[in-house]
Amino acid sequence: MSSYFLLVPQLAESGLVARLERLIKLHPIEMGVASQTIASGDVCFASGESMATLLDNERGQIISSILQKSAHLVIIPPFPGDPWPWLLRNVPPPEFYAASFGPVTIVEEELRRLCDQDQLTVLYNQAICFSMGNPVVVTSEGDPVIVRYQHRSSWGQIIYMTLILGSTSSRSQRTHRLALAQGLVNWLTQISRKAMVSIPSAPNAAPDFTYELPIVLMAVHLAQQDGELLEEQIKPVVDKVRAKLSCHRDDFQLSKTLAQLEAMEILFPQGEGRWLVAPQRLTEEISRQHLTSYLRRLR
Repeated sequence: MSSYFLLVPQLAESGLVARLERLIKLHPIEMGVASQTIASGDVCFASGESMATLLDNERGQIISSILQKSAHLVIIPPFPGDPWPWLLRNVPPPEFYAASFGPVTIVEEELRRLCDQDQLTVLYNQAICFSMGNPVVVTSEGDPVIVRYQHRSSWGQIIYMTLILGSTSSRSQRTHRLALAQGLVNWLTQISRKAMVSIPSAPNAAPDFTYELPIVLMAVHLAQQDGELLEEQIKPVVDKVRAKLSCHRDDFQLSKTLAQLEAMEILFPQGEGRWLVAPQRLTEEISRQHLTSYLRRLR
């Protein structure tokens, strides 16, 4: 049976527990002992603020332990200001930006079924930009307020959420907060149960081509020549891939995504408009993002 934990820097700083315990039963544990306490299938909550205060090696140890055990981490408000720290090597962190309050829609089908409703009224003031994550709940403008990331070697999920479950504001419906909190832990527990009866590898997830990263990964693979990529080569190939995959976003950010690939050690800048490509890292990321079959059709 899965347990639900709230990770806190010190047990004395557990005011958040009282607010969340009105929705789900949480056991507060100090972050320093989390690695020894968490078991497979457990669901851990932690505020972004608490995670950001940890040293990089402490944070990395907790994240690695959670993923290795196929447990789950839900990172909730409050969040510190930018820049948000890296949780995993080669996984650039999300960015948070202001978003206008309004009803939100659950786009993850199984979570929607478990919550027994499509739309929720839960307080938030930020949305999430995370090119390596998949949207779970979005605003009426399509801005993600819950996203999930799954590492290629684990069934464990990292969830970023800007919805404020502990809020008692009149703009936030308690029944909706209760449905979301319980639906979320049931959904994550269900993922763990499926993992126990499946082969021990991550499930194939359909790529989300509304995001830049999968498109640019395939374009780099197609455009590079002998391990070298030029800026004038990549743009027309990106345009071709976008057209074939019906990605018509006006705000497509190619330069930002190329910088992300540099951070992921897939591209190595060699001067203005020129990169060396790490072919093994590129192939691994294409495989991890389940893009191989799409790439074959684009050739």
